[in-house]
Parts: sequence; structure tokens; C-alpha cells
Amino acid sequence: PVTCRPADLLKPELAELEADVRRQAQEKGITLAGNAIDDVLTVALFPQIGLKFLENRHNPAAFEPLPQAEAAQPVAKAEKPAASGIYTVEVEGKAFVVKVSDGGDISQLTAAVPAASSAPVQAAAP
Repeated sequence: PVTCRPADLLKPELAELEADVRRQAQEKGITLAGNAIDDVLTVALFPQIGLKFLENRHNPAAFEPLPQAEAAQPVAKAEKPAASGIYTVEVEGKAFVVKVSDGGDISQLTAAVPAASSAPVQAAAP
């Protein structure tokens, strides 16, 4: 049985990974960042593409081009809703006929009064 933190059982990998990244960078002529741990973590987090990113860090042609803004499409004019109407609204299986009239513009906002909080009921002990 494990009697300690499970992570304590893992062997440290960062020093080995840092040495590996430095070796590969030297072989491929990659200039690492001033704080090399940033590049080591990049390779650790993205093992398939981390080194390729570091190789091309200063070569924008190696990456996808920036997305260009598409020409703005003319937006269809919003139609003014009907001034009034009669609708059938179904709520929980019951149909209600609702008449909607013109007006109803908001003229004043008032903060709602918070509902009285109901404390959870304590369950009886068995």
C-alpha cells in the first residue's frame, strides 16, 4: 500500500529533460530563451511540436499566417416586430392564449428585493 503522497514515488524528470533539451538545442543550433526553463517546459508540455516551435521561433514563415478580417457582410435590416399579436403559448402541457400589445417600453429599473433565504433543514439523526 502507498503510505505517502503518490507523487513522491515518481523519479525527478526535470533535470534530465533540461539536459536533453539543451543537448538537442545545441545539436540543431537552436537558441534557447534567456530563462531556459521556459523552453524546457514548452517541450515538456508539447513533446511532439515543442522543439519544432523552438527551431522556428523567429521564423514567422514557418507558422500559419495571421487570419485576415473577412469583408464585412451587409447585415440585413432588422424588421420591426408587429405592434401587437395573439399567440398560443404552451406551459407544462397547458395551452394559453396570450395577447401582446404595443408599448411595454422600459421606463424605470428597480432592483429586485432578494428573496428570503431558506436555510437547509437539518436531517434527523438515525
